Amino acid sequence: MITRDRFEALAKIHQPHSVSIYMPTHRAGVEVNEKLDKLMLKNKVKEIKQTLLDYQMKENEVDQYIKPIYELLEETNFWNNQLNGLALFLAPGKGLEYYRAPITFDEYTYVADHFYLKPLIPLFIYDKNFYVLALSQKNVSLYEANTYKMQKLDVEEFVPERIEEVVGTDFRQKSPQFRSGQDGQGKGIYHGQGSGKDDYKTEVEKFLQHVDKGLMKILHDKKAPLIVAAVDYLYGYFKDVTAYKHLYDDFIPGNPDESNADRLHREAISRLEKYFKKEIDDKHRLFEEAIKVNKASCDLEEIIPYSVDGRVGSLFIKQGTHLYGLYDHETRKVIVEDEKNKNNSCLYNLATIETMLNSGNVFITKEQDMPDESCEITAIFRY
Repeated sequence: MITRDRFEALAKIHQPHSVSIYMPTHRAGVEVNEKLDKLMLKNKVKEIKQTLLDYQMKENEVDQYIKPIYELLEETNFWNNQLNGLALFLAPGKGLEYYRAPITFDEYTYVADHFYLKPLIPLFIYDKNFYVLALSQKNVSLYEANTYKMQKLDVEEFVPERIEEVVGTDFRQKSPQFRSGQDGQGKGIYHGQGSGKDDYKTEVEKFLQHVDKGLMKILHDKKAPLIVAAVDYLYGYFKDVTAYKHLYDDFIPGNPDESNADRLHREAISRLEKYFKKEIDDKHRLFEEAIKVNKASCDLEEIIPYSVDGRVGSLFIKQGTHLYGLYDHETRKVIVEDEKNKNNSCLYNLATIETMLNSGNVFITKEQDMPDESCEITAIFRY
């Protein structure tokens, strides 16, 4: 996975004929078996070769320059181990760099005196950590995750794996019959009555208190949300006993023993949507306030020079958009052109790179998530 430091290093490379290639890839299936990803890159290389020839490079120079990509095409193990997207960067004297990504890229090729980096931004927007607690009476597992990956943590030293470790092996024999459903307070509903039910509840709560005590040794100083995967009554009890202040206000219902880690991850992402969008929503409110006092704009002729100056704190760009042209650093003028040519660049990419290099935030969003839906680009200024 590309880091922000590596992003900034790529952004600082300025070499003639720098090549950027983006394409979707596949983890498995017929696309891998029939080598369709490899075929797509071959077609992209043909596009790049023609572009370089159009930019007045000689054919033998082009073939030598793009040789590392041809070599990559022949690496069988590489093509059998893809994620959802692939980004490749080639510059004179710098060699070939490539990154597998857990997000899908649109097909795109770009040749200029710099790299095209805007499609990488979603890797940073939603790269926020959270925890998933898979909780049942037979198994307790804790995962650390972000939008793109999830890994199981070793918690055996702190957390009991099953309820018998806490309340004894006769627990099953004295458990009342439980049926799915909740009462008005989110607790499970039981058949039977009397001391068996009370003993069962007491022992389940005792187990969960031990689980929580162990978890707090791991999470005591954390602020990331914890989302629980459990049947409804266990979640209800755990919600009452936990000391973790950042327990998420939704859970993944059902027995997690019947789900694999990939499914739990997908379910967690779906339910955490409002957590991921919170930063964008906060920026929307800030934009509405800033536009009233001339500290925000949709005007490209303001945004480009302000991004170069380091004055853009937050930049929003509509997903899937491009705008080609020139920026004159001396006159601070923006010239928009109809299409990409060897002398111009993507102005949205320029604003993205300059904002990131000046420690700003960039958001590539759908039209409905733009602060002003009528604009392809908007910015909130620092001053």
